[in-house]
Amino acid sequence: MGRISRGLITGLVAGTVLAVLLVAGAFAYEAYRGSGKVDDPTKVVIVFAIAGEDGGPLAHTAVVVQPGSGASYYVAETSATVSLPGVTDTRLASVYAFEGAAGVAAAHDGGDLRRGTAWVDVPPAAWSALLGEGVDVVLSDSFEVFDGEEFYTFDRGRRRIRGQELRAFANGIEYLPASERRSLREAIARASLSALLSSAGPPNGVTTNLTTQGWERLVREVRGGDPQPRQP
Repeated sequence: MGRISRGLITGLVAGTVLAVLLVAGAFAYEAYRGSGKVDDPTKVVIVFAIAGEDGGPLAHTAVVVQPGSGASYYVAETSATVSLPGVTDTRLASVYAFEGAAGVAAAHDGGDLRRGTAWVDVPPAAWSALLGEGVDVVLSDSFEVFDGEEFYTFDRGRRRIRGQELRAFANGIEYLPASERRSLREAIARASLSALLSSAGPPNGVTTNLTTQGWERLVREVRGGDPQPRQP
């Protein structure tokens, strides 16, 4: 066997070390990007997630709250396209499967979290529990949904959607006309926001980069100020 020069070995070792450091740095950056705590938010992106039709988690409803004495909020369009290199499904909703609510908030900010942007992550089980008592909606047409385990029928007219029906209902309304879909999404968002902020701290299963003081301020300004929905 021929000799391998010391320089070649040194170069190979150095290259390997550099590659390891680059990979570690990439993972560290992703972990850091949404980890900074926010005490005085200028914007809070609250992500309510469900299991999609394929079982994978999706950001179904994203409520963007702008705190302050005149607090307001709007429901972001989670079907909007964002940049996700190497991924075929580039909807904002799909970012959740890769980076959670922090990633959704960063994508909403244009790629990186801006100073003052906070996020709240309400995963599927926590969202279902929040809406355990249900939310009242009005349907202009009946529709049916099979979620892979059960068959659901949602009849036309006024009805209450309970927590255990949430996944089927949330997936089913995606096939309704855009105006009705948005109206129903906003009704769910209002009820979800109210239930979420009825707690002095994040409910079980909910995570956030807000500090304790930041959460208390959000609750105080949103619940005390009766924020009104607005167009994004």
